[in-house]
This record gives sequence, structure tokens and C-alpha cells, in this order.
Amino acid sequence: MEQTALVKKLSALGLDEKEAEAYVTLLELGPSPVSALAHKTGLNRSSLYVVIDRLQKHGLVGIAADKGIRRYAAVPPERLERAAKERLEKAVLTRQAIETLLPEIRSLAKQERHRPRMLVLQGREGLRRAFEESLNNSERVMRVFSHASKIGKSLPDYLPTYVRERFKRGIAMYGIHPADEGGMEYVRHVPRGIDELIYLPEDKFKFPSDFAIFGNKIAFMSHEQQAAVAIESKGIADVMKTLYDLARKEAERIGFDPHAKQHG
Repeated sequence: MEQTALVKKLSALGLDEKEAEAYVTLLELGPSPVSALAHKTGLNRSSLYVVIDRLQKHGLVGIAADKGIRRYAAVPPERLERAAKERLEKAVLTRQAIETLLPEIRSLAKQERHRPRMLVLQGREGLRRAFEESLNNSERVMRVFSHASKIGKSLPDYLPTYVRERFKRGIAMYGIHPADEGGMEYVRHVPRGIDELIYLPEDKFKFPSDFAIFGNKIAFMSHEQQAAVAIESKGIADVMKTLYDLARKEAERIGFDPHAKQHG
């Protein structure tokens, strides 16, 4: 087999090209000083010292002293077979160790999936991102306490775009809102459809911040501070859905459907 082909095959066994070339050359030359190895391979001496050091760590090259001259010798090729067997045995032990640890690793991964994740968003861009989070909602339902007037003031250009995109994705809003002028204006621009709104007397129920539940997430939004906090947790979202549904029953008793009032 030509030396070049042998070098390529050894490279495939885990040696880099320079290591393989130096090893094959030492097999051909026998014990040799670095100068002879450099002349034969064309590699500079500085590089060869680094390569030889790696080959020594692989157990493929030894040192032979001859009249004070340091010569390097390739160990017999059988060492390659032993090295391959050692790598195989190590791989088997590693696989067995991983198989033993897998149940514990899977348990940790499962715990991580169920651990709440929180995202803090600031500024108008942060508020927009909080709204956009609600669009990634496979449940296609949002439970919301919000104040349309405050949303309209903090995000006047974005709100219509968001509502159109929400309708386009078929995401329904179950909303509880104060019955102020801004809220009634919202109703005039949003026809009765998939949303189910309840309006409460503005003088009795204040909404200084917004709160929404969608899928496995909840979000708090302050339009005055222009900040939002989103939390992803199935357990937290589920309990907040239950609390919202309880609040909605009372809201239906004391509030009104703004669409019905508008057309009444």
C-alpha cells in the first residue's frame, strides 16, 4: 500500500494527518532523529516535536538513545490494534455508564420542562412582545382582564394590527373590562364575533394593569410603567384559569355584554 493511502487510512482511525504521516515515516526509517524525520516528511522541526509528543501520548512512538542522540522510534503496528481495542472497550464502558444514568438524566430533563420560566420585557417594544406571545397560542383562547383605554394610549398604532392578527389566527378573547369610553370605542370597532366580553362599572372596578392567561403562559402588563412580565408554567396557568373562570361568573352577574348594550 502506498504511504499516502496508508496515511489516509490511519487518519480515519483517529490520528490527524501529520500524526499519521510521522508514524508511517518512522516505521519506514526506523529509529531516527527529528532532523531525518523533518527531511523525509517536509514538516518543520517545531511542528514535529508537537506531533511526536502527541504520538507518545497515544503510545505509538518511543525514544531510543544512541550515543547521546535522541532518536524516535515507532512502536510495532500491533499497538494500533491494541489501541483500537482499548478505544472500543472505553466506548462500551461509556455507553454502559450512560445507560445507567439515563433514567436520572431524563428525570432532570422532565423537571426542567416543568420548571416555570419567566421573561421580563420593558418599554413599548416589550409590551408589543408580550402581546405577540399571546398569538402563539394553540389553545386559541385568551382569558383577559384589561383596560382598553390604557392599551390604546400606550400602543395606539399597534393595537389594531394585533387585533386583526388575533382574529386571523382565530384566537378568541374572553375579556373582563371597565366600561369607560375607551372600552366602548373598542366595541364599536370590533364586531361581535369570537370574543366574549363583559364590562363592569368603571367607578367600582379599576384595572391599573392588564392580566392575560393563554395556553401555558400568563402575562402581567403595566402600560403606565411600560413593562411586562410573562411566566410560562402549566401549573400556574391552570390555577389562574380556574380563578379567572370563577371571577367571570361573578362578572356576568354584575356586568353586561357591551355588544348587547350597544344595540339595545
